[in-house]
This record gives sequence, structure tokens and C-alpha cells, in this order.
Amino acid sequence: ADYLERTLWKVFEHHPAQAQQQAEKTQRNGSYGDLRSTNSKQDRKGKTSRIAGAPIIISQDGRNAEVQGVIETYRQLFEMKLGVPLFRIEHPRVSVEPTNSFDTDWNLPYKQLASHYGWALEQTFSGAAYNNGQKHNREIPTPPLPQRVIILEEDIEIANDFFSLMNSTADLLDSDQTLLAVSAFNDNGKEQFVA
Repeated sequence: ADYLERTLWKVFEHHPAQAQQQAEKTQRNGSYGDLRSTNSKQDRKGKTSRIAGAPIIISQDGRNAEVQGVIETYRQLFEMKLGVPLFRIEHPRVSVEPTNSFDTDWNLPYKQLASHYGWALEQTFSGAAYNNGQKHNREIPTPPLPQRVIILEEDIEIANDFFSLMNSTADLLDSDQTLLAVSAFNDNGKEQFVA
């Protein structure tokens, strides 16, 4: 639960809605700085057509009350402070049995992880993640079905430019049919070189 809490705090801290709220506050105070969000995409008519990082779906593998408590705390924080809906889905833990002689103890956890990822992506792209009877503190309209997703594991702490990078590279995914994914992960990242 500690890893998840640190990850969610970084997502909250660097979420594009934070910059949007700051821009609106600046505008209300009479300052005329650059009010364009660097994390939203506008069409030719000036309408925002995509906002990176909304909604947030957390797929929990099995039941763990402590993890569920962290998710509930951050659901309230995202929804009340930023207006960003956060949905929790729970993957039913299933035992993966060896299917052939190549299955060994070391690769069964990878099969379980793959099963969870496949299930979570199906729930997300089908819209089932939005319809699981969760109670929200305010009326949350059903979000549109996503065209793409950002996947973070519970032990990832994002940099302050993460959402900007994801938003910028979304255009690459849309325009280049040879691309399957973009990644911000760097095994070789060193503290002095990363944001």
C-alpha cells in the first residue's frame, strides 16, 4: 500500500488538472499569463479534445483492505480537489495452472500478471470499469470509451513532465500505424539526469 500511495501522490501532484486549476486561479486574479494547458489537446475550433490523465482507473489484484483504503482516500482527493473521476476495479485472483512442460514455478507469476493486465484492459476499453456500482461524492458522468491508456504500476513515481510527454506522444500513436506503444520508462535513468 505504501508504494501505491507514493505513486498516487505523484500522479495527483503532477496531474494536468493541477495546472488547469492554477491557470483558472491566475485568470480570476487578473493576471494574463499563458493560460494554455500543456497537457490538453485542442481541435481547430479551440475545444479540448483530450486531457491526459482522466479518468483514472485503478485495477486492484485481489482483495486487500489496506490497498483499498489508499485507493478510496485518493478517489476522494482526485474527485473533490481536481474533479478527476477515479474508478477502482478488482481483478478476481485466480490460480494459473501449468499448461505444458515449459511452465515452471518462476513463470507462473508472469502468467498471472498477464491475466490481470488483459482483464484490466478489457474492462477499460469496454467501459465496464465505469459501471461497477461505485459510490462517488458527486455526480460523475460516464466518461467516453478511451482510445488509448497510460499504464502505471504501483511502484512508479512519475516526473513533473510525465503527462506532457504522454500527451505529446499520443499524436504519434494516432498518426503512425506502425507504433504499438510509447514508453517513459528508463532502466538507466540516474537521479541527476531525470526530472
